[in-house]
Formats: sequence, C-alpha cells, structure tokens
Amino acid sequence: PTVITVQFFVATDVLVRLVVPTHGSAPFREQFWELMQTNSGSVSCLKLLLSAQQLPSVISSALSLLCYTVSEVPHAPHICGSLLTDGDAIDVLSFLTHQDQTVRARCCSMLGNLLASSDLFYTSLKKLKLIPALIHCLGDSVQSVRSAASFALGNAAFHNNLLYNRLAGAVAGLTGILDDTVPRTRTNAAGGLGNLLLHSDSLWSHLKKHQSLDKLLEMAVSDQQTACQLSALQSLRIACRHSACVQRLAELAARQRLEDYLTNMKQRLGRRQGGQLRPHTVSGRVSDMQSAIGHCAHLIHFLSSTSTR
Repeated sequence: PTVITVQFFVATDVLVRLVVPTHGSAPFREQFWELMQTNSGSVSCLKLLLSAQQLPSVISSALSLLCYTVSEVPHAPHICGSLLTDGDAIDVLSFLTHQDQTVRARCCSMLGNLLASSDLFYTSLKKLKLIPALIHCLGDSVQSVRSAASFALGNAAFHNNLLYNRLAGAVAGLTGILDDTVPRTRTNAAGGLGNLLLHSDSLWSHLKKHQSLDKLLEMAVSDQQTACQLSALQSLRIACRHSACVQRLAELAARQRLEDYLTNMKQRLGRRQGGQLRPHTVSGRVSDMQSAIGHCAHLIHFLSSTSTR
C-alpha cells in the first residue's frame, strides 16, 4: 500500500477509537457529528474514506463511524441519509456485495441503524435497489452478515408498510434462519417476520407458503435461548391481529403448546430465582423469562377467547 493509503487507514482507525462507543465517549461522538454538520469538507472526507477504491479496512472503519453514531446523535440519520442519496453518494450496493465480509456486515448494520431511526430512508432504500442485496445477505456464509442483514430488513418493515411488496422476497430467507446457530440472528429473524405483519396482512400468503407462523411457534416453545423465544412470542402476538393467522394457530394447536410452555417456563423461573437451574437448561435473563411468561399468557388468553366465539 502507498503512504497515503496507510495514512487513511491510521487516521480512520484513530477516529473509530475516539467515536465508536466500545472505545470512545459521547463527547467525541458529538464533536464528530457537529463537525460533519458544519463543515462540508468533513462530509467530503468521509465520502472519500467510503470510496470503493479504498482498502476494505478503511471502508469498514468508516462504516463503523456511521453505524455506531447514527442512533445516538440527533442529526446523524440525516447526515448518513445524504451520504447515501446525494448526487455523489457512496456506492452502498457495492458494499453489500463486497468480497470482504467485514464490509458487508458493517454496511448491513449501518443500514439497520439508519432504518431503525425513522422511515425517512425507506423511499431511498427502494430507489437504490438495496433490498434484493440485503435479502441475498440473509444467505451469507458469514454469521455476522446474516445477523446484520436480518436486523436491517426487519427495520425496513418496522415504521410502516411502504416497502412490504419489496420485502415479500425476504420471507423465505428470514424464515430459513429461524434455526440459525447464532441466537442474535434467530432473534432478529423472528422480529423481522413479526414486523412483516405489523401494519397489514398483505404478506400473509408469503408467510403461509413458507410456514413462517408454524416455525415461529416452534421457536417460541422450543428454542434454547429465552431471548429468541421472547422475540417469537412477540411476533406471534402481532400475528394475532389478523384472522387468518389466528386460524392457522388454531390448526397448529398453539394454545395447548403455549400452555405447556408457560407451565414449564414458570417452573424454570422459580428454579432460577432459587438458584437451582442447571447449566444445560434454557439460557436467559430473569427479565426475559418474565417478559416471555407475560407474552405467552396474553397469547393463551387471546386464543382461548377466540376459540369460544
């Protein structure tokens, strides 16, 4: 690498250590984004760091700057959005398909944080044709890419149903990673499927085709991580807003399975609070276990009331 390339890497690495929460502190992040808002040269510099011609290490570090600050500084989403949509915008699509796995993962994470902040970027996400690339990332061989892609796609359906038609192709991928080896990925996938039912049932035919509700129920009662179970239970509660989903849950004898799960979870919680749980039992924080019990109880009550109508 040239001397200039090495300087880019060193400078970007120092910025990451000052700004990213795992290394830096809030004052540095605020100063960084204040500079971004008031100095057009700073924005141009960041675009240069995010040039496709840069070393992957430089690109991934620059993406980290965006990823970890977009949700913490009030004007950060606007700045990030302009970086992605201006006439000389950075080539996000090339990062989602980059040969370097860290670049792919951090780009997905950055988009996920941006989409979580508001729906302002939804139109641009569609215009830039990024959704197919994110869906492709669900099948990536690298777990961090799969996890970040599921996070981004879930947030693309969180605020409203503007992108539902474009997200129909994500149903198969999200359902497919409900049994991923990484708990965070399973949690994201379950939440993403719930978001695809949050605003309407227009995608129900796709979820039915891929047995998404069936697998969410299985995850809710059988996953070995309480956080994953909790995410699945929350999505099942969302699904119960729609009559077709309620009917499918009845066909799956969901109420009985949930009652068995609730009894078991209460017993586990009691043993956890009494310090009696063995290491091989289902893992989870007490707060997650309590939340799972609450959501499960609500589901059982709702399904019981609908069965008597």
